[in-house]
Amino acid sequence: MDTYLFNYIQVLLEEAHIITLFATLVFTLTVAPINKETVVITLAIMSGTGLISPFFGFSALVLANYISYFLFFFIGRFSKALQKLILNDRTSAKMEKRIDRSNQFIEKYGAMSIIFGYFVPGIRQVLPLIMGISTFKALRFMWIAFWGSIIWTGVYYFVVLSLTDLWI
Repeated sequence: MDTYLFNYIQVLLEEAHIITLFATLVFTLTVAPINKETVVITLAIMSGTGLISPFFGFSALVLANYISYFLFFFIGRFSKALQKLILNDRTSAKMEKRIDRSNQFIEKYGAMSIIFGYFVPGIRQVLPLIMGISTFKALRFMWIAFWGSIIWTGVYYFVVLSLTDLWI
């Protein structure tokens, strides 16, 4: 890892509050145009190098990822404008393709589509919205999404954390 970047992150973590780091994670995983796997890998490397505690890194990622899914579910559930937009014929071809893929995914895997959805780019972004628009029960979604967040984060986080010594 570049020494300058490593030092910059270390100073940032020492001066920033944990709540600031968590809020940044929620923002990044929710709306920033950054691949979610990149965020998980970065935090796992930071944990592996001792910048942050592995427990905090994993817990913060699980909760931030869960909050991201949770927010999109409730946006889909309570946003009448979004429901009209998605259910309208004027949606873009790309969005329509994602919606179709998500609906097929939900039909094929049912409730487990929430957990599998974490692992499928393209579906991951619209699945919570589609589930929110549908009649899927909110408490069931929240429970399954929580376990999906633990599984998805754990797969990437612990693999990278175990390999950090080899990389750095």
